[in-house]
Amino acid sequence: MNTISFNTIVSGDSKFIRTFGIPLADELDKNAKVLNIQRVTLPTNKLFEIKTNPQNIESTTLGLFGILLTIPGWFAVKILNEIYDIKIKKIVRNIIEKADEIEIFSSKNKYKAFVSYAFIEEENILVIVAIKNKKLIDLASNIDSIPNIHASALSTLQNGSYSEIVHLYIVVDGKVNIKPYEHEDLESAHKQINKQG
Repeated sequence: MNTISFNTIVSGDSKFIRTFGIPLADELDKNAKVLNIQRVTLPTNKLFEIKTNPQNIESTTLGLFGILLTIPGWFAVKILNEIYDIKIKKIVRNIIEKADEIEIFSSKNKYKAFVSYAFIEEENILVIVAIKNKKLIDLASNIDSIPNIHASALSTLQNGSYSEIVHLYIVVDGKVNIKPYEHEDLESAHKQINKQG
């Protein structure tokens, strides 16, 4: 069976990247063998291309950090959810809890987001689940919902029709959209994640 591959995605200022993005990448590298995943560069696929320069747009979000898992096909969906339940949720929760002790993050009245990306390679479909909360302690507790949202989203995709290849679910303060927001690429989805609150 092909190995699930991973990469990390982070956006925000340098303090956000140092606090969330770097520890996440380090912990995943340390645990890659146990999780049976391997780090790769972002897939060379047009849906991952950034077409515009970063701009200072009005955003409800202080920053986002997340994990992109590339899975070979539908058969690996169960393994994807097991990986989250066994290890990734604990890694992410520990990073968030440590960040909650840093005044700059606990006092900022903006959303912080953890984002899970599941790219089904053989179907060229990207499912994104973004968890957004202003309080980091709430962000840590809401990441438990990711495997269920992934499973439901991927099941819907297998059984239904869709017009776009990126399907986005945003959990804001514990509430999630029932139908996915559809996008043509990752950049477009990120704009919605950053603005929505």
